Amino acid sequence: MRLLAVVSKLTGVSTTVESSAVTLNAPSIVKLSVAREEISQLTRINQDLVVRLHSGETITIKNFYVTNDLGASQLVLAENDGTLWWVENPQAGLHFEQIADINELLVTSGASHEAGGAVWPWVLAGAVAAGGIAAIASSGGGDSHHHSDGDNPPPDNTNPDGNPPDNSNPGGSTPNGNTPGSSNPVDTTPPLAPGELLISADGKTVSGQAEAGSTITIKDPSGNVVGEGKADSDGKFSIDLTAPQISGEQLTVTATDDAGNTGPSATIDAPNIPLPDTPVITAAIDDAAPLTGTLSNNQFTNDNTPTLEGTGSAGTVIHIYANGQEIGSTTVDTSGNWHFAITSALADGENHFTAIATNVKGESSESARFTLTIDTLIPDAPRV
Repeated sequence: MRLLAVVSKLTGVSTTVESSAVTLNAPSIVKLSVAREEISQLTRINQDLVVRLHSGETITIKNFYVTNDLGASQLVLAENDGTLWWVENPQAGLHFEQIADINELLVTSGASHEAGGAVWPWVLAGAVAAGGIAAIASSGGGDSHHHSDGDNPPPDNTNPDGNPPDNSNPGGSTPNGNTPGSSNPVDTTPPLAPGELLISADGKTVSGQAEAGSTITIKDPSGNVVGEGKADSDGKFSIDLTAPQISGEQLTVTATDDAGNTGPSATIDAPNIPLPDTPVITAAIDDAAPLTGTLSNNQFTNDNTPTLEGTGSAGTVIHIYANGQEIGSTTVDTSGNWHFAITSALADGENHFTAIATNVKGESSESARFTLTIDTLIPDAPRV
């Protein structure tokens, strides 16, 4: 929990509370006891501002982005030495301007008010306390303290004829149930451009950070949508693309909020994956007695299920062909080597082997032919 001071832009009245959440019901100056270097991220979630610290702690200022004729709420950081830093635009990132006093940001300072008393700009969890201020101690038991800036007298709530006010409507709402001065403005503020963009090495998935709950749209250079999804409650997203982007394409990523506002785009370049190198069959392994060992091209063997060995581009799939028919596949290891054990017995005679490598981009050229002559026949016994 952190110490927050909420100052009404209308009255200049300041209320201080130690909490991890505060709810505004009118534009205010929110002074948060946090040093600039403690802040990890400022995130807009609907009309709320969420302050995330490197420690993992979050402070939520509800209705921060709700505006009326007093303008918009503003955030000020108060450091331990008393230095004040105004956060110029929380949606634009961590941009600070040092100020001498929060009065520089107030529309009206002091306790000016209209007939009917001062306007108290904020509530905590909706519980009404004495004096018209709503407050609830946070779960950690922090105290709520109220004080006014300046020596301002309490508001005179008597009617013009000298009679006390009519409290038959203590909630201060109009007959239609609305609170005077409250507003429910249309959200016209677009999200920020998505950030922290990454694309997987195989060009199949794009991930990043955006406004929580926003719809993320990914387009290829021709403007075709190749991926769409939602940012989660933390603003993170990971979206599978409709087809791998593997030729160095520049993808455009945008975020659209629930009100239909689309923010500026961000771009990320897809990997440019080349076709795999043409594989090479380097040898065969004979493990059938009586003669065993390594065989080179065009040799004889009595092993009709030899193991083929070769080289290729790491991570590619090698398809093995015997006499023009595919008999299986294997994968090239990180060192660029592969092995393939033949499991179905080959016919006696010449057998010709080739290999083709494939990856997400396509297939290589066919390898040079590797030939083994299989001879499993036992010769007749000699005649005397």
